[in-house]
Amino acid sequence: MKHTSVFLMMLIALFCGMPLCAQDLTALIQEMNGTVEVKQSGSSVWAPARQGMRLEKSSAISTGVRSSAVLLIGDSKVIVRPITRLSIEEIAARQGSEQVNLFLQTGKVRGEVKPPAGGRTNFSVRSPSATASVRGTVFEFNTQKLTVQEGQVRYAPTQGGPTAQVRAGESSSIAGGGQVSSPHNLAEAVRPQLPPGSENGASFGGAAAAGDGATESGLTPPSRSPAGTNLDIVVKWE
Repeated sequence: MKHTSVFLMMLIALFCGMPLCAQDLTALIQEMNGTVEVKQSGSSVWAPARQGMRLEKSSAISTGVRSSAVLLIGDSKVIVRPITRLSIEEIAARQGSEQVNLFLQTGKVRGEVKPPAGGRTNFSVRSPSATASVRGTVFEFNTQKLTVQEGQVRYAPTQGGPTAQVRAGESSSIAGGGQVSSPHNLAEAVRPQLPPGSENGASFGGAAAAGDGATESGLTPPSRSPAGTNLDIVVKWE
């Protein structure tokens, strides 16, 4: 009986030494600016944060006006914008992959998701209205509107319904009825509208443009904002 117990203990130690067992990760506050507070797991009290502090599962971070923080989670980075409250729902590593689930109660975050070498990261940010699920990408999310700079993000309403794949240079938001809107190109969204007939060579504003970049008709094409321009609206909380 004694030998059997020792054998079982050795098996448990062997398997937990392998990547089969999930290991809890922590989020490191790499940088912070202004008023930043944290609520550690198991506590109901908000306390001042400090650079180098680690946040575990079920912890939360809050930023004040003109304040921000940078969290390192594995190989990924989360920039917590001003007037934001973010909770860590799950943060673990298993079998060479990372599982990160965040809850954005209010405000806005920027995520730069990078999987570990030879592995992958399942990274999601949930809000009261939608969930953004990403793997290796750069995005901004403000509880209702999603903007993607690199890669692509699966965007889904919390109450269920059709999802959207939002790619680099695109944006999507929660429309009426709590549904996800069709992704639209950010550069096209900010392109100025030309008067009728101007596309056929008529001058814009009554005068033909000249110089470098002018078209054969004398009309200089309107400038476009680069893909990934941030059009997010910050949601404030009391």
